[in-house]
Amino acid sequence: MRGQGRSASEILAHARRSARKQDEFSRGGFHFVAVSDHILESQCAHEGAGDMQCSRCRFEMSLRLPELPEMVFPNNALTIEFTKFAVLLEKFVPITGSFISFNALDALKMVSPDVLPDVQVAPSSAWQESRQGIVEKTAHPFDWTFTTKYAGTVHGCKVEPTDLTVDMERLKRQEPIGFYSQVTLYEDELADHGTSQVSHVMFSLSFKGGVHCFIVRF
Repeated sequence: MRGQGRSASEILAHARRSARKQDEFSRGGFHFVAVSDHILESQCAHEGAGDMQCSRCRFEMSLRLPELPEMVFPNNALTIEFTKFAVLLEKFVPITGSFISFNALDALKMVSPDVLPDVQVAPSSAWQESRQGIVEKTAHPFDWTFTTKYAGTVHGCKVEPTDLTVDMERLKRQEPIGFYSQVTLYEDELADHGTSQVSHVMFSLSFKGGVHCFIVRF
């Protein structure tokens, strides 16, 4: 029987390797890579603590959040690399090796670890009132909706303010989509009180003909 005699850890490792999916697309000086992989482990597989090779440890040690979203995808990422030349402000600018990436760890770093969100689910007021003493002593206020202000991680290039706006008329053009990908970074169902759409971060990439434009939406 295939797989007989393999340990649970070996089977789990094989499942993780099989879960990885990578899509790539290059056009007009841009190289796009979208990676979808397995969910974050619920507990460490090693003895002791503080092993940065362990994804669980890396997230818990790098973040100040008292807890993580229910579903975190540590290896999921969207990367946009500028290869050779890219068109910026109607000029060809050499920026080889520069790229923008979107990943779960950096997105969670932008979640407030010490400020409650300005939102409440229906039962929250009654629950807090009945347990006010306990809440005041033990609660660690943080943004439990995991709302992030994350706009990507930049490597090898400088971010500068601009007065340019999105050309909405250009986006309305009916042009073929050369590449599309959706990547989930993390998600939380807010204890069955509904899913926070902001915490379910999705990246959709559309490349519309030639080097006209690409769109990152989340």
